[in-house]
Amino acid sequence: MRFRPLLPVVALLCFFTGTTALAQTFTSSSISLPATSLSTTTAQPGTPFPQTISVNLGGATVAGLQVKLNDWYWQNSLTYPLEIMLVGPDGTDLVFFGGNCDDANFDLQSFTNTLTLADSASGDPPNGIPAASPSACSNNATYKPFVNQELVSNSPPACPTFAGSGISSPTCADSTHTLNSVFGGRIASGTWKVYAQVWPENSIDSTNAGSLGSVSLLISVPVASSTTTAISSSNNPSFTGSSVTFTATVLSAGSPVTSGTVTFTDNGSTISGCGSDALSSGSATCTTSFGSEGSHTIQATYNPASGYSSSSGSVSQFVNNHTTVNGQAFCNSGTIAISSAGLTVPYPQHVFVSGLTGTMDEMTLTLNDVTSNGGVGNLKAMLVAPDGKAFVSTANAGGSTAPSSLTMKLSDVGTAFLDAAANATAPDSGTTYLPTYYAPAVSFPAPAPASGVNAPYSFGSATFLSTFGSENLNAAGSTDQQWSLYLSDQSGDTVTVGGYCLSFATSSNQATATALSPSPLSATLGNPVTLTANVTASGSPLAGATVTFYQSGIAAPIGSGTTDSNGNAAITTSPATEGLYNYSAEASLGSYSPSTGNASLQVDQPTTHPSANTFCNNGEIDITASSAQPLEYPSRILVSNLAGTTQSVSVSINHVTHSNVNELAMMLASPGNADLVFWSGVGAGGVTDQNFVIADTAATRFPPGTLSGGTYQPSAGVTLSFPSPAPAPVYAAVQGSGTLHAEFAGFDPNGYWSFFALDNTADGSTGSIGQRCLTFTQNAPSVGISINHVPDVFVLGDTNDTYTINVTNHGPGPTDSSLILTDTLPSGLSVVSMAGTNVDTGWSCDSGTLTCTRSTPLAYNASDPVTLTVSVGSNAPVGSNSITNSATVAGGSASGGTANDPTTVASPTAIMLNPTPGTTLPGASTTFTWTAGASATAYSLYIGSTPGAHDLGYVYAGSSLSTDVNNLPTGGGTVYLTLYSYLKSGWSGTRYQYSASGIPTAATMATPTDGSTLPASTLFTWNPGSGVTQYSLYVGTTPGGNDIAFVNARTGTSASVSIPQTGGLVYTKLYSLISGTYQSNLYKYVAGGVGAPATMTVPTDGSTISGGSAAFQWTAGTGVSQYSLYIGTTPGASDLRYVNAHLGLASTVNGLPTDGSTVYVTLYSLIGGHYQHTVYSYITSP
Repeated sequence: MRFRPLLPVVALLCFFTGTTALAQTFTSSSISLPATSLSTTTAQPGTPFPQTISVNLGGATVAGLQVKLNDWYWQNSLTYPLEIMLVGPDGTDLVFFGGNCDDANFDLQSFTNTLTLADSASGDPPNGIPAASPSACSNNATYKPFVNQELVSNSPPACPTFAGSGISSPTCADSTHTLNSVFGGRIASGTWKVYAQVWPENSIDSTNAGSLGSVSLLISVPVASSTTTAISSSNNPSFTGSSVTFTATVLSAGSPVTSGTVTFTDNGSTISGCGSDALSSGSATCTTSFGSEGSHTIQATYNPASGYSSSSGSVSQFVNNHTTVNGQAFCNSGTIAISSAGLTVPYPQHVFVSGLTGTMDEMTLTLNDVTSNGGVGNLKAMLVAPDGKAFVSTANAGGSTAPSSLTMKLSDVGTAFLDAAANATAPDSGTTYLPTYYAPAVSFPAPAPASGVNAPYSFGSATFLSTFGSENLNAAGSTDQQWSLYLSDQSGDTVTVGGYCLSFATSSNQATATALSPSPLSATLGNPVTLTANVTASGSPLAGATVTFYQSGIAAPIGSGTTDSNGNAAITTSPATEGLYNYSAEASLGSYSPSTGNASLQVDQPTTHPSANTFCNNGEIDITASSAQPLEYPSRILVSNLAGTTQSVSVSINHVTHSNVNELAMMLASPGNADLVFWSGVGAGGVTDQNFVIADTAATRFPPGTLSGGTYQPSAGVTLSFPSPAPAPVYAAVQGSGTLHAEFAGFDPNGYWSFFALDNTADGSTGSIGQRCLTFTQNAPSVGISINHVPDVFVLGDTNDTYTINVTNHGPGPTDSSLILTDTLPSGLSVVSMAGTNVDTGWSCDSGTLTCTRSTPLAYNASDPVTLTVSVGSNAPVGSNSITNSATVAGGSASGGTANDPTTVASPTAIMLNPTPGTTLPGASTTFTWTAGASATAYSLYIGSTPGAHDLGYVYAGSSLSTDVNNLPTGGGTVYLTLYSYLKSGWSGTRYQYSASGIPTAATMATPTDGSTLPASTLFTWNPGSGVTQYSLYVGTTPGGNDIAFVNARTGTSASVSIPQTGGLVYTKLYSLISGTYQSNLYKYVAGGVGAPATMTVPTDGSTISGGSAAFQWTAGTGVSQYSLYIGTTPGASDLRYVNAHLGLASTVNGLPTDGSTVYVTLYSLIGGHYQHTVYSYITSP
């Protein structure tokens, strides 16, 4: 037979849409179904019979029910003989399955899924052996609950009965009797029963055994409204026998719940008379008193009415015994019991002190009737005063002999220290001992103070008086009177203490106060330390007091002195080893009350730095036979200037020597007080001068047996207490799971790292530890940079504009001290100054190179700005974001970056924007726009045909940045515009030049008409053309000549010229300057008057010309515009030569005859456009 594992009861939460009902599933374990045979005549029950299902839904009623048959296994059999009845917690029953699911083919042998019976299904399950063909049930199908009474065990057909169920007439499921109609509205919580049986099938014999894996009930209940219960006390803390009233307040959705009851319990037990208190307006009360002191947990539980859920609240009620007073002794006689599990009751125990006058001189703590099966050496006691000052009066002291009814007294005036815990000697009952605290450090369970606790010899130097001497022993309020005693023993001992007493000796002496301070506050080994005690009385210096100085661990004083007029007494001491030193100074003087001051001093070996990321302490830690705690406790390493956070750290421990290395324990603590016990309880036997590296990446932990130097994983084989100031230990494997990475990665490593080394037994073993080194791998930080400027807009000529360059360390961790910031100024700006802006910033800036460097690290998330002051030159580009300042940060062992700051530069005066200066205007009407001048308040325009002129227009624009100008020239040429800005000092203008629209034309002469005769005074006038900026006139006797006159008419259109009345030709050339180029028109006239022709002067008429060459000369005549010669053999002929002399008055002619013949020369003069001539004759000769 195949067996299935039993399934545990489980509950699954399901929430229906609408949140009107809550559905939960409750599941049974399996049911075994028996085999039947042909000889069997009655139904056979399953095992167990019944199977049960436990349901816990409070007081909720059934709103809906489904049944699930899970994982049935039916071997080699038909299934319809299976019959199942469900019985609710109140006895209501329903046979919900029977005579169903024919399985003639045995295909349900491993029906591993679920068959669900639900009222909401669409139909009944297939009947077993129907008249038609057989029909089996399907895996994961849902059917209505149904019993086919034709195919069940009863005969004649009827609802089957289940022998042993106690139900004689079960109800069978049908269309009337359903799961919800039978069980709906009934209490859901309680035990539900499932009866499963198999009746004999008449065709198959003996092999039909099977099982149901489980049966599940899916029960829907109405969703109850959630509630909250709060409880308060009328008097907390209270005293034994005093009446206390507790009030429970029950709310739902913020409103009081008015129905249901509340049960009040004390430490789990119902308080008498408070088991079922009815709510009234949302509250119920319980009044009681307590007979035992200590902490009582009072819980109020709401027992819900219909429609609400249960809830509870609790309050911790502390009950005190009444203090008995005998003179100046204040006692609590209640018993303190400490179990072997370390639980102390009550914890703490209180005594209330008041009514004493004067100042405290002495104080005694008495523990009464102390009984312990392991000695008082494991018993530790902490006393806490009303103002919170705490003092451990005994720890690890008192021996190991089990005392009985011991009276144990502790006082500053005791006769001796208690023996160490390991010694057998027990304290003498009734003898007064000095407060004693031996290593290792101890801790107390909460709520005892965990820090700021004073310790006596040998762990510290505090006393009862130095801790509590300033307490008010005559306080009025109970809070100010309450002293708390915390007793603890967590060694497994069983301890009882019959209460305790605080006894005080007071006097009317004037109180004093002593403050002790070392100088320096942290010392380096080898340098002296000055301890100064300042003693005051009523706030004034006390002179003449004797001050005795003590060092923790040394019973004898280390020096003494007498206070001066300032109340000071000082000694100088030289610590011999590194470590933490605790000093005290006790002051006394005649009628003044004594007082004590305490101070601590850390003395360090100088840290060496052999490589970039390695830091070492080269001093030696000595472990002596007489002390578990070395003087070098802690030994520290100063890590500095490491950037980022720790990625990994390894520890080097060199020159380790120990007679029993298994007793050696070492803890490393970071500057942030994370710690790891990386070495404890490892190895065996002695080691001599071995070097070890502790690293997470090592292959193994320390091996058992004798240790050899090497690299090992952190290993902690035992746990132990490390004395203060060590933090609470975190252990490496195998006692814990700590690693160097887990405890120290991700943090800033800079600061003091502390090594705490111990011999955990102090049984005479000795040893030493040499150089300790830490080597780090770091996560580099990321440094960002940003720039902003003031003002928003720079102005040409500014001399005090600033850029603020902000450098931010985004981490992780700090940078080192090598950050460099470099700025690159854009063209047009010059540096005025460059400096850090924070006090003691660390930036050192060079304005010449625009570079800043830091001498200190930049902390994580810290920002440090640099201010760069600049002046803006006239050559700086003007416009929106026209320049960009750039700055870069690098170094610091960090990833750096660059920032850019686009900056707008403006002119103090306006700048023309449109039309673009130098371009052609669009027409006769143009809209001019300009920038706002940074210093301007108003604007105006001059438009003219010459620079600075306004002959073409003038506009006052006020504060407007644009204006329309009409009637501009359109014939080409140049238009001049001056844009004026009104500044504080007056108007300031900027000139611009444009081309007028259209094609320019040159001027043309209007009068006199071309070719006319000119009088002696002639007025020339001309048409102006277009685009002309200047006119000039040449007047001469030749074309383009100006021998008569040159006139610069500028922009005028007329000129008067004196004309010689020669009757000759006069030429005028009218010039027009257009776009920088002259164009001209030429005109020809005749001067008035009569001209005179030229006459030959050389050679004389009729003279002889020799050698075939003659140089002819003539007079100018008047009005002559051209001269020419005809030379021929007959008068007027030019058969020999023709000479055009133009305006010349001489001409040499060659190639003349030499034969003695006559040559005729005709001299022509062109006057007024007509030639006049004179003929001359000459005789040639060889």
